[in-house]
Amino acid sequence: LSLHGWWFDLESGDLWCTNEDNSAFLPILD
Repeated sequence: LSLHGWWFDLESGDLWCTNEDNSAFLPILD
């Protein structure tokens, strides 16, 4: 699920935040 620059990984349960140009994902929670 990708919304408003955030990405939630349903398989791992990790929440990610996209970088400024939305070309990469940065993990914010383990």
